[in-house]
Amino acid sequence: MRFAIFVREGEQTYDKVNEVPEQLRNRTLAMRSFDTKGMMVDNRLADGQQIEPVMEKLLAPSNVDYLHTHSCGSWLLRRKSGEGVVASARNG
Repeated sequence: MRFAIFVREGEQTYDKVNEVPEQLRNRTLAMRSFDTKGMMVDNRLADGQQIEPVMEKLLAPSNVDYLHTHSCGSWLLRRKSGEGVVASARNG
């Protein structure tokens, strides 16, 4: 299963590690974990105030390579397994 990701020209990358952007804290987030082949492994809805425990749960299975976080259809965050809380996020 593949998903389209649309990023507007001129957007900036949030590149802080182990820090969740405040803009994610006040919304419901859709989180999806994927394996190395890009196949979805699991998904969860998470309150922005509780994002870290959900990330850890989604990244726990050994076959998970990364996760994506979405809000209202916009891609916001990608976290690679074994890396800091935030590997890259879209500022918008």
